[in-house]
Amino acid sequence: NINGDLSRLEIEGLSFRGTLKVNDLLAKETSINVELESTPIPAQKINTLAEKLSNPESTPVKFTSGQIEKIFIDLKGIVDSNENPLKKVVIKSGFKIENLEISIPKIKKLGSVPFYNIDANGIWENGILNYKINGMLWNGTIQSNLVVNLPDLLRASLTGTYNSETKFDKLDFSSIRFNPLDKWTPATGTANGSIKTQSSLNKDIRTYGKLEINDLSLKHEIPYTAKQVTFSFSKKSSYQTQARVQFNDLQLNNILLSSVSSILKISPEKFIFNSGRIVPPNGIILFSGHYRPKPNTYVIRIDGNKLFLPDFLKGKMEGSGLFKGMFQGNFNTAKIIQQKGEDVYFSHIADGLSGKFGFEVENGHINSSLWMTDELIPSLSPVAVISKKIGLSYDTLIGNFKVWKGKTSTDNFELKGPQINLSASATANLVTGELDGKIKVTPMQLLNSITNAAPLLSDVFKNDLKDILTETHFSLDGTWEKPKLIPKEEKTLFDKPM
Repeated sequence: NINGDLSRLEIEGLSFRGTLKVNDLLAKETSINVELESTPIPAQKINTLAEKLSNPESTPVKFTSGQIEKIFIDLKGIVDSNENPLKKVVIKSGFKIENLEISIPKIKKLGSVPFYNIDANGIWENGILNYKINGMLWNGTIQSNLVVNLPDLLRASLTGTYNSETKFDKLDFSSIRFNPLDKWTPATGTANGSIKTQSSLNKDIRTYGKLEINDLSLKHEIPYTAKQVTFSFSKKSSYQTQARVQFNDLQLNNILLSSVSSILKISPEKFIFNSGRIVPPNGIILFSGHYRPKPNTYVIRIDGNKLFLPDFLKGKMEGSGLFKGMFQGNFNTAKIIQQKGEDVYFSHIADGLSGKFGFEVENGHINSSLWMTDELIPSLSPVAVISKKIGLSYDTLIGNFKVWKGKTSTDNFELKGPQINLSASATANLVTGELDGKIKVTPMQLLNSITNAAPLLSDVFKNDLKDILTETHFSLDGTWEKPKLIPKEEKTLFDKPM
């Protein structure tokens, strides 16, 4: 028999102490009882051990501070001299952490992640390992259960199954540390969810998960909030992951959306989003597309129908209608700007943008807050019943645009209404903001007044009356920030240059 204390046992650089009891050592069945407990293991020693047991470059996390208070191993049972000597042996093990922080090098914007009050307990019996871990993360709780079935492990076979489930509850997004803090940092939000894995150890691991975030908001000075965000995914192979994401009750500045959702397919070569739906208070917007990481290119298709403009341009524009478009491009310039640590703006994305876009709206009104009416109103006020107070009404407004490598053009932009008819052909550089174009305006109220007062005159001149007496031509110049409408030097009925 052996009965004694183990004052110092070194295993892979870890120091253990405990007791050892062995009865009937030479018998066919030997009773054994081993109890081991480690000394505290600081973060640096954990990193050293992880690098020793795996490729340092493949280690997904680094331990930055804190320690594992203890690791314990208890082995008890009967050791049989037959081919499966540990069949009647039960092994209990676990560890305890009061405070341990890790970093994830591949996620640079995420600061250290703190784990508190972690208790882990496991039992190995009859070739099956059951392990439970409980603790705290980001002011919430985390619970993980692991079951590994390896019936032939002692015969050097890893044939078996692996199942795990991790649940987290009430994780507080405001406590997440970001490096550095910026306007996209979560200010509020509470997360609940779970991740499940299933695997036959000689095959791919299947992973399923669901995340729900409530009352999410960002630190941005402009309101960006979501009442609820749900994300679910399944990964049945190492090649592809399928997911679905949905935002409910979104506020993006002054725009309110009932929901935004999409189905995602993610692989190393391609990120696909299908069945996308944006649901504003009125109408619907459908979208789809894909992104390829290697060439850094994308394609987006959008289709909006039965939309109300006040839902997007409140106080600026009224009307209802539809739009449709397709865009493709790359993020090469945006990536360079981001690598410099600078803010990315639309002009950086527009650099490689190409595609087409068209819209049709009707029965609306343009308020004077839009720059076009501010420029048009002073020039047309002598001959049209139009003012900054009244704004501009329209029966129909249509536009079709083509985009090629950051430059957009149209020769089909028309507004028809009770005050004026307007048509335009123009180009715009989406990168520099430069504008160039021609605009023709017909004040309809003056034309209608003349027609009603002198119908004979209208019959004689027909279309010439409209062209000669009432048309006003403008040149479009300047930039998006400072556009200019320059009246052309042409004579009108009143013999005054416009």
